[in-house]
Amino acid sequence: MNHRVFVYGSLRREQCSHHLLAEATFCGTAQTEAAYTLLAISWYPGLITGGHTAVQGEVYEVSPDALPALDAYEGEGFVRQSIRLQDHSEALAWLARPEITGDGTPIPSGDWSTYEP
Repeated sequence: MNHRVFVYGSLRREQCSHHLLAEATFCGTAQTEAAYTLLAISWYPGLITGGHTAVQGEVYEVSPDALPALDAYEGEGFVRQSIRLQDHSEALAWLARPEITGDGTPIPSGDWSTYEP
């Protein structure tokens, strides 16, 4: 069974690592429920639970075989878990672990693609 994944940073279309989703099916743009915070952590974003931001991103359908490669790309600083989207559906997303978010700067718009430090 395929999985729906929500991406909010470098995996989005026209971003540097989108090629990792070359075999995935694009389902559309989406927003999370307004229950998250998007942080700028160095040169990349990190999503965390808690907050009042609807984070902007894209949803893709991926095969189970694609998940290990996406986990490896995100690295040990992120954990894959199910999140709620604004349309009340769920998708998998990679959330930043607390140990990497210390110096993160909140992105009030919830949109990494338009963030300018």
